[in-house]
Amino acid sequence: GDASGKVDVATHSSDQSLILNSVVKTDNSAYAVINDQIFTLGERVKGIKIVGIAKDSVSLADGRKLEMFQAVTDFKGQ
Repeated sequence: GDASGKVDVATHSSDQSLILNSVVKTDNSAYAVINDQIFTLGERVKGIKIVGIAKDSVSLADGRKLEMFQAVTDFKGQ
């Protein structure tokens, strides 16, 4: 009977990486796709409130900023 293996997932998920998949902004709304789930401003992702949604980043209440993964789209050399 080893009870130490029981971990409250809600409090120990902060070490999991958050991946900003995409951001959709329209005239009157914005939402972010984080870890393949849709979130809107003010919602919580892993318990942390989303305080800002920009066109390519998301700001979290704990001070973190999720930057959207940037594929290489610089073709100026061609």
